[in-house]
Amino acid sequence: MLDKEEVISFIHNIKVPFSKDIYGGLAKATGLMGLSKEGVVLEFEIGEAIFDSKLIKSDVKYRVIPFREIDYINLKKGLFFTTLTIRTKGLKALSDIPGSHQAEVKFRIPRKCRNIASEFVSCVVLKISEHEIEKIQGQNLNLLDS
Repeated sequence: MLDKEEVISFIHNIKVPFSKDIYGGLAKATGLMGLSKEGVVLEFEIGEAIFDSKLIKSDVKYRVIPFREIDYINLKKGLFFTTLTIRTKGLKALSDIPGSHQAEVKFRIPRKCRNIASEFVSCVVLKISEHEIEKIQGQNLNLLDS
């Protein structure tokens, strides 16, 4: 797991704000997602959602979803809101992410950030592809060495 300074130094260029209702709508996670060398970085805090006051909030939390664990990422643009969905290859990759269910988590993206979110998804797909190519090249080298 990356510490705070490493995460902050890796998050660059693209930062996508998100929110997510959790605990049956009693709380809301809000934050930013970005990219690191390892994967998708989530920087968020959790606050109560009933009165939407800023008084009750958690400390800022940092979580990384490794590129090698991401199975699917999609941005769905609706009339009223935009949803970014990340599905992983297993449950463990999202175990620390509030509101994840069956290896999938959905984030609500503000309407004004749709274009940034679309660019973000493209970058994640590119990084996943790069990791897959490196994995295949590594396997080919191992076969040649045998």
